[in-house]
This record gives sequence, C-alpha cells and structure tokens, in this order.
Amino acid sequence: LTPAAVTRIGHEDIWSSGARNLDELFDILVPNFQHVHHVATGQKLGIRGIISDRDDKVLLKVNGRIMNNRSEAGAFHERDLPLLGDLHLVDFLRGPGGATDGPGAIVGVINLQTHTGLTFQGFDATVRQGFIEDFTATELRFGHKFDYDTGLFVYYGIANYNGADQDDAPLVFGRSFTARDNIPVIAGEPVTYSIPNDARSHRAKPKHKFHAQWTDGNLDAWVRYTTGGQQRDHDRRFAEGE
Repeated sequence: LTPAAVTRIGHEDIWSSGARNLDELFDILVPNFQHVHHVATGQKLGIRGIISDRDDKVLLKVNGRIMNNRSEAGAFHERDLPLLGDLHLVDFLRGPGGATDGPGAIVGVINLQTHTGLTFQGFDATVRQGFIEDFTATELRFGHKFDYDTGLFVYYGIANYNGADQDDAPLVFGRSFTARDNIPVIAGEPVTYSIPNDARSHRAKPKHKFHAQWTDGNLDAWVRYTTGGQQRDHDRRFAEGE
C-alpha cells in the first residue's frame, strides 16, 4: 500500500557488481537511476525524473540514522567511497512513500545497513586496484559471534584515488570561446590547458572509513568515521566578460 518501490542489494551483489562506489552500484542495479557530473558540486543523483544541483531531495541513512549534509551537499557522504566491504544490505526506496522517513525524502531514501558480528564472522583483507581511473583500496574486516544474538564487528578501509588523467578523461565544451591566458577552446574538442584528474580525491588525500558495532539482543551500538570527497575544476578558465 506504500506509494514507493524498494530495490534491496545484498553484500554478494555489491561484490559481484564490480561497482567502485555507491553511485555506480545504483547505476547498475537500481531501475531508472542516473548520476551526472555537476560542473561545480560533483556527482548528482537522479530518480523519478527529479535531479538538481543539490542532493537535498533524498535521504541517505546508515543503520537508520540520517547522514545528510544539511547545508549544501545533501546526500553526498559515503557515495564517492570505493570502500563497500562493511555493507550488508543497501535499500534504495524510490517514491513519495519515502517521506515517512522525514523531511527531504521527496525522491526517496537510501538506507545502508552494515554488517554485524551476527552477519559476518572471521577476518579477511581485500585489496582492489583500478586502472585508467586509477585507485588502490584496502579493506580489513573482523567479526565475532559470541552467542546467538551477541556479536562484534570492526571494519577499516583506506583508498588512494588518483582518478583518470586528461588523456583518458578530457574536458570538452559545447561552445567555442577564449579562455584565460588567451587559450582558445574549440567546441567539441578537448581543452588544451591542464585540468585535474577526473574523480581524483579531494586534495589528493586518502579516503578512510572506520566502523565498529556491538550487537547484544535489541541493542546495536556503533561508531563510524568517514572522510572522502572529489576534486573538481571549478575554474572554467573563461576570459573576463565571458
């Protein structure tokens, strides 16, 4: 009876998809999802025909807790991280029924459910290497189940994300103009001035994610830390008056 549809993605599907981040995962598995480069504020998501320059029309939650940036970025945190090993389930609720989760859920709700000591046991380490869009990501997981409803889960991931260089990800404008320093830009042709690597991490710093969770019956106590971000070429190199 809820005016919404839900796509549930399990951890096996997350791994087998080969997605480098949440946006790519949704692009692969969520019907009608799209994401685009925004010239100033990074990746933007769209669903149900709604997209804008602020991702403030969708809620992003971790274990039910809203993680939206309440100023400019909206539902940005977590989405650029190539560190997905802590996720047990990802629910993407699309439709007006998401408004029951709180203000801002016009498009829908993304709810990330992490592993616990009840869903993951043991220890493993994973290293992923990307080429062309260059990155190296390392993830460590530990889970222990003490009894049928008590467990501990600890996760740490780090990624160096250099992105794709200018040869593999050129910048192309739809109109011709003269950029700063009298550099000509021709419509449909890659620019000749230097630009940052596409999808490179903010200030070329490593991305981190840490999650620790204690489960005891109905009690779920957890702590989480993430840092990420992407670099963008905010300077469009227009000459004065353009």
